[in-house]
Amino acid sequence: MDWKLYFEDGTLIVEGATCQHLPAEFSWDPRIEAPRGPAYLYPIVVYKALSSKIQYADHARKWEKKLPINHRVERQARDYQREAVESWHQHQKRGVVVLPTGSGKSFVAELCIAQLKRSTLVIAPTLDLVGQWYDRLKLAFGQEIGLLGGGFHEIKDITVSTYDSAMLYLAKYGNRFAFLIYDEVHHLPAPSNLSAAKMSMAPFRLGLTATPEREDGRERLLQNVI
Repeated sequence: MDWKLYFEDGTLIVEGATCQHLPAEFSWDPRIEAPRGPAYLYPIVVYKALSSKIQYADHARKWEKKLPINHRVERQARDYQREAVESWHQHQKRGVVVLPTGSGKSFVAELCIAQLKRSTLVIAPTLDLVGQWYDRLKLAFGQEIGLLGGGFHEIKDITVSTYDSAMLYLAKYGNRFAFLIYDEVHHLPAPSNLSAAKMSMAPFRLGLTATPEREDGRERLLQNVI
């Protein structure tokens, strides 16, 4: 039977499938008579359908395939920044970039956005950092940038959010963005932040940090969500 994919409140519903064909985090929802699982498993479900030659109708994804954006910055990337971007591409456009403070991690993120050309949500831990990202991305791409947090609730193709606002709204907008960027990603393993990341369908993900290790050792949990 063909599959039909739907997004609902941070979860992915796969009509026509059985739980044994899906990742272990899916469970049968008797209310809708279909398996339901965390939205972040979307790319795994799609790969499963493709590899098994199962026809599927994607009613879940709400992002455009390509955005008409241009990177207007003439600055040349340094060798280590190019290597970071290349490594990210080689690992299915997922991973964490660890670079010292002041080494240009945000420029690496700009390069990834420019090459991917997909709707993007940048998530930062403080309003000051959100403001810096907003100014930087508006200058880099010459278009309006959305804001979530600090009294703002504006969704654009490229949007910047606080961690707290992402926690509140990814259940609603988790199918709107193809690319998630977590600044200071060592904050992500906190339980509430981690739960929010699982509510997004985004197949492409990038974490940025100078200090990935945590005292509680929970940085290992980034493996699945980033």
